Amino acid sequence: KAYRFYAFVPVALADTQADAMALSELTFWYKGRVVEGGVASTAGVCPAAESPRYLTDRDPYSKMLTLTNCWVMMDFDRAVAVDSFEVATSNDCTSRDPVRWMILASPDAVRWTLIDDQTTTSFPMPLVRNTFAPIQPLVSLFPQPLDGTFK
Repeated sequence: KAYRFYAFVPVALADTQADAMALSELTFWYKGRVVEGGVASTAGVCPAAESPRYLTDRDPYSKMLTLTNCWVMMDFDRAVAVDSFEVATSNDCTSRDPVRWMILASPDAVRWTLIDDQTTTSFPMPLVRNTFAPIQPLVSLFPQPLDGTFK
């Protein structure tokens, strides 16, 4: 199924005492190709030089730093299908790496469906900085609509 909006929702960082989340890249894929055109945003507080726009530049040496460990939403401005995703570590400390998350999808940024649930097992983010993790398939075989709205 294709959706216009996708949200990466971190639920745990590598260090529970970390004060912020940092990522260099967040890329969605479909059938082995990068899904182009996503515009990243967040409700979190980010320094201007480390804003969500750097998540889609395919440059592992740029980054987004959210000081409030908040979700990231991608708006593709049209419905697109995705079957996997990729993240890259930032130049930041490993403690700020997200290791548990949910990925949600929505046609309208109001009604959300859980399409990837990585909340019970920590993902092994690369320890090397500015490095792409292996492309990960979306693991929810039976997407589940969420009750209420996601904000």
